[in-house]
Amino acid sequence: MNKRSGYALVEIMILVVIIGLLGSILLVARAGCATGGMGPTNTLTVTVSDKHVDADKESGSHYMVNTDKGTFEVDNGLLLGVWNADELYGKLLAGHTYNITTKGNRVVNIFMQEYPYITAVSPAPPR
Repeated sequence: MNKRSGYALVEIMILVVIIGLLGSILLVARAGCATGGMGPTNTLTVTVSDKHVDADKESGSHYMVNTDKGTFEVDNGLLLGVWNADELYGKLLAGHTYNITTKGNRVVNIFMQEYPYITAVSPAPPR
């Protein structure tokens, strides 16, 4: 057995630790921005102006909703507690007013673009 053979295993272990640390740093940075289902929960009354599906080969499709209070996303997720994103998105009609519950913050920077997620929808009572 060669003296050098043990070094390959050590080098692989060091590489795995470095990749793990980088992944942890990215996860903490994402949590610090309160995205991906983390962050504050808010209830808003909004009027939907437009909605569209943002399709991307790398990250898939995103249900986007533009309102008088900003842009929101509708998605399924464990941290969001949402399993019916298609139904929530389908309920929203342009020109109508709704009470929505959102989770997360709007974060737009050089690394990512995230919007608060809509987690619940109900029609707003007439004013």
